[in-house]
Amino acid sequence: MALAVVLTLTVNACQTAAPPPTGTPVLEVPDLDQRALLLLLADREIYEGFSVNKGLEGGPVLHRELAVALGRAGQPEGGVVVERLLADSDLEVRRAAAFALGQLAEPLSSGVLLATAADPDRELGRLAVEALAKLGVGLAEVQTALSGLAAAEQWERLLPALYRFDKRESLETALRGLEVTTGALRARAAYALARRGIEPAAPALRGLLSDADPWVKGWAARTLGDVGTGADLALLRPLLAEPEEGPVIQALRAGKRLVDRGEVAPSGEWRSELLRLADDPRPGVRITALEAAGSWLLDPEIGAVLAARAVEGSRREQQVALLALATAGDPRALDLTRRAAASEDLQLRRRAAQAAGLLGADEVLDELATDAHPAVRVAVLEARLAGVGEAEEASRGAELAALALEDLAAPVRATALGWLASHPVVPLGTLRRALAASCGGDRVDLELGMIRAVEALVEAGTAEIDLAAEVFD
Repeated sequence: MALAVVLTLTVNACQTAAPPPTGTPVLEVPDLDQRALLLLLADREIYEGFSVNKGLEGGPVLHRELAVALGRAGQPEGGVVVERLLADSDLEVRRAAAFALGQLAEPLSSGVLLATAADPDRELGRLAVEALAKLGVGLAEVQTALSGLAAAEQWERLLPALYRFDKRESLETALRGLEVTTGALRARAAYALARRGIEPAAPALRGLLSDADPWVKGWAARTLGDVGTGADLALLRPLLAEPEEGPVIQALRAGKRLVDRGEVAPSGEWRSELLRLADDPRPGVRITALEAAGSWLLDPEIGAVLAARAVEGSRREQQVALLALATAGDPRALDLTRRAAASEDLQLRRRAAQAAGLLGADEVLDELATDAHPAVRVAVLEARLAGVGEAEEASRGAELAALALEDLAAPVRATALGWLASHPVVPLGTLRRALAASCGGDRVDLELGMIRAVEALVEAGTAEIDLAAEVFD
């Protein structure tokens, strides 16, 4: 909103300012008043008839910006206007309108979008297909709309947005796309297959681990970490020697997930690879290897590497190594956590709070709970709340949240309210006092969190609606 207001004030100032000296170049921006109104409309997410009509009176540039603004505004009333712009004489306006209809996601627009999907302009057709996917239109219906086009043209329009359709419905189409397309289009088919993976896609994903495209390898590896089996750990291992870092990182993460899910025991063959990659010159690979190494504990050599990095590594390496050791319950983790809690580095103290929560080190959490920086106190609160079981929510959880609501820092209070939105255990009176004590620029944010917390109490049946409303009086 600020940008629109500034722009509008600038327009008014320009209208009253003295003309520039003779000979000074003047930059003229066409339709500046109308464009400022459209910025305001989009920023405030409203439909306002005067601004829309002024936009329709303009030329192609203003029509295009009107379509974009109505899409961003997200108001159903804008759908009729955007559909009208979908028939504009200017191609760029029609493309903007197709994209905007996808943002609006109004089911009533599906008819015009289905007709537009087969438009002679390929890009417009692609945008229409993407919009239809956002509207939740079935893949079969979209394929029927495209059926009059040549097969190659159908793939050009369908594959870029295939991942947006229902993953089970699109499985067969993605597999077929892998067979009949090449290059960037084939990569799109692979992405659709891997984007929201399902177990029936696993055989095809395994085949993609040896694809020539490093992006495709990475996508396949990532998804096998979620839908694969223990046997896939051995299939992922060759990717650890890839020259491109993307497949290496995804293979490391996928291998860790397979081990953490209990699909397979930590592999000795991976052990040497993890030790090698922990010294890789590429920071992303090195950090990911340290993260994955935590799932191979308690291996003495890997544990020693992590313990050393927790002290002597880069800032990020220290954080990752500490959490890996704490997650695995390594005997060295507690002393290293105490050391990190005393660090001058803010991020390391935050990780120390996380590690202390994992280790159940209440004395470290007590120390960090008085940290001067709100981010550390937030980490402490999150760690403590994560350790609260269902049986303790009404007692220990309520005590922690109520105490956090008295913190002077808005992020700490917001964290407490976020937890209370799904754990309605603090009485209305406590929420009311917290709201009354709030002042300054963060009051709006606090009220939003408060609304969710109060709503949770009402839905749980622990507060009446009329009493809940009094919190905001």
